Amino acid sequence: MNKYLKILLLITIPLVLLYGLGVMVDKGRRKIKLEYTAVNDIFNGKINTDLIITGSSRAAVHVSPAILDTLLKISTYNIGMSGWSFHMQYSMFRVYLKYNKKPKFIIQNVDELMFRDRENFYNYELFLPYTDDKIIREATKHYKGAFTFAELYFPLFKYNNKMNRALKGLRYFLFDVKEKPTKTYKGFWYNEMPWGKTFDEYKRKNPKKYNSPIDISLVKEFSVFMQYCSQNDIKVILVWAPVYNERYNLVNNINEFKKIYSEYALKYNFPFLDYSQDTIGLNTKYFYDSYHMNKYGVELYNYKLANDVKDFITK
Repeated sequence: MNKYLKILLLITIPLVLLYGLGVMVDKGRRKIKLEYTAVNDIFNGKINTDLIITGSSRAAVHVSPAILDTLLKISTYNIGMSGWSFHMQYSMFRVYLKYNKKPKFIIQNVDELMFRDRENFYNYELFLPYTDDKIIREATKHYKGAFTFAELYFPLFKYNNKMNRALKGLRYFLFDVKEKPTKTYKGFWYNEMPWGKTFDEYKRKNPKKYNSPIDISLVKEFSVFMQYCSQNDIKVILVWAPVYNERYNLVNNINEFKKIYSEYALKYNFPFLDYSQDTIGLNTKYFYDSYHMNKYGVELYNYKLANDVKDFITK
């Protein structure tokens, strides 16, 4: 055998084996039921529902598909992206459309943090099995700690120093793993924690009122999203979920955000439901921190929400 051919085989065969092993690990990780996210269900095309809930953690932990399914008589799913601004929310919506049927309705949670993008690649392990997806690559490339060239193109390199994650993925690929039940249901999870001390710490670190930033590039993405939905017969309901009322005593420019949402709602004839001043926000028993409701607040809020969107859904 020609020595150059031998060298080529010595290089090629291990690469092919590593590539095949990497595919198995990724496919295995796509089967893991991850709490607090619907990423795997989105990519696996398992949702295909009439109504999706989108937004940050204030969508993920605030809007219950179980309650909405029952009260609205419609199939719903929560694809809220905890920790992410509208940029990643919109990117995952595009991924959703790629693998699932178009929804008829969207409940989009909005607030004064939606147009403030983060610097770091938050919770990147959720995206490890999906580095081959063009939307994910494009959406995440500008974050600090984004996937490197080697992680994107060299077999298994993205699992370097992450052997436990790789082995877990391989185990899920090879075997029918029986998982413990999670508290996640259709992308949503209840948090039963009582009110804590985080808001006192927040006030201490932010003693003066401040302006929440507005990234114009994210507003443009929001505009594209709204226009797409309008043109493709997807009805969007903008919702500002309840907040512990003292929190907004620290923010100067809340009305700037409400003006943006109101203008887009008016432009496309979509409703904007503002619960930021709702009476729920007057009582700490409904919250575990100033920005997130616990189980008791969520249940009260969802019955209000279902009642308010019912006419719009049934038109």
